[in-house]
Amino acid sequence: MKILLAYYSKTGNTEKIAKKIQKTLEPLGKVDLFKIEMVKEYSSKLMHLNPRINFDCIFRRKPEIKATKSTGNYDALIIGSPIWAFTYAPPVNTFIEKLEKAEGKKAVVFVSSGMGRVKFTKGIEEKLAKKGMKIVKSISAKLEQIDEKTLNEISKALKS
Repeated sequence: MKILLAYYSKTGNTEKIAKKIQKTLEPLGKVDLFKIEMVKEYSSKLMHLNPRINFDCIFRRKPEIKATKSTGNYDALIIGSPIWAFTYAPPVNTFIEKLEKAEGKKAVVFVSSGMGRVKFTKGIEEKLAKKGMKIVKSISAKLEQIDEKTLNEISKALKS
């Protein structure tokens, strides 16, 4: 199985989760990490008060990203995002919009959130479903903490 694991991470928490997932899934086959990067990155100072982040989240803006990745050569997609202002990061919105249709491909969604609520995955799930993907697992990991049970559930969902 060949898996694309795409994620956006500003503080490093989502990236840590992505790397744990990658390591767990290595026995399934090739897992390519793809970091979603913005052309003009958000300022790091007081992120929760950053007006650009807040406006992008509230108005569902799609900031320009440096590159995208085709899912054509992959059997599955895993996509991860931090949660800001009760929604996923705007660069993830841009990435998903640029994805080609992928009828029947499996998808896993994960978000990193201090609140740990899986309902924050719904927006990403809906966008991927419109691309034809089948969501097999969604998780919300509280900050950088993700347990072995959850990692094994992701692996099992992709195998089925």
